Amino acid sequence: EMINIKASFITLEATCEELKGNHFFRKLLEAVQTNWKRMNDGTFHG
Repeated sequence: EMINIKASFITLEATCEELKGNHFFRKLLEAVQTNWKRMNDGTFHG
């Protein structure tokens, strides 16, 4: 079971590294963040 967990973490780490360099993914996150801020404007949390 530990081998499966280690393999999963290796896969997760590789995926994160790939996403960090992905221009489209960065733009998607920026859009999500912008819209999140707009939705929270004027709220207790915003």
